[in-house]
Amino acid sequence: MLQDQTEITVRYNEADPLGIVWHGHYLRYFEDGREAFGKIHGVSYLDFYRNGLAVPVVSVNCDYKRPLRYGDSVIVETILFLFQIAILETFILIREGHREGKRCTREGQSTTKWHHRRCWQKTRRNGTEMLQ
Repeated sequence: MLQDQTEITVRYNEADPLGIVWHGHYLRYFEDGREAFGKIHGVSYLDFYRNGLAVPVVSVNCDYKRPLRYGDSVIVETILFLFQIAILETFILIREGHREGKRCTREGQSTTKWHHRRCWQKTRRNGTEMLQ
């Protein structure tokens, strides 16, 4: 298990007119945590690609607990579990300023699978692109 934390400040364009973060942006925060994690531990997407591997996301889950608002600072805690054919990442968003009580705003997981790039073949079924 490897772990890292990165801080993000909610930007104006991520909030609705009431100042609340739109739900889809939380996946972007998870990705920000994943990329920061990769820089620290030397496991970026380009490193995988250069070594002939593809690691597509095959599953994402996000549990919404408390809203974030424009201007909030949040810590994205990324925890990586490596398995033989998959990587499971757990993300926890913790609102700054609540360190004593550690107010968790979101929890989520994403699963990526290890594939050799040449094993990927694009096919089309019912207008949908699939990878085999």
